[in-house]
Amino acid sequence: MNREEILPYLNKFITVTLDDGTADSGYVANPKDFLNESDDDLHLALLNGLFQTEIPIRRIIRIEQSVREETTKIPILGFDEEPVIPPTIDEQIDELYEKSLEDDLNISLDDLLEPKND
Repeated sequence: MNREEILPYLNKFITVTLDDGTADSGYVANPKDFLNESDDDLHLALLNGLFQTEIPIRRIIRIEQSVREETTKIPILGFDEEPVIPPTIDEQIDELYEKSLEDDLNISLDDLLEPKND
């Protein structure tokens, strides 16, 4: 791709597709570089939130305007898992009572402090 093809997208949120099939999105962070007349080793800097990537324009095969909300995903650890709900005091007392009725009483502090995933 050349410099002239990128000029209409300088003030827009874009998605570029590279020659290896990957895509990257963001606002053009270096628009002044494209106002010069040179295409020699020109890089497109895309800024998307806290991430900035620099892509050689020779690797870009397609540019399209995109909706920003559809291109960002912030990973949240544990979001896909079911939430762990700690046992209530009543549940812990019931568990201790049940264990006290057993012939062998083995209770550790870790058993009381760590929530169980039943």
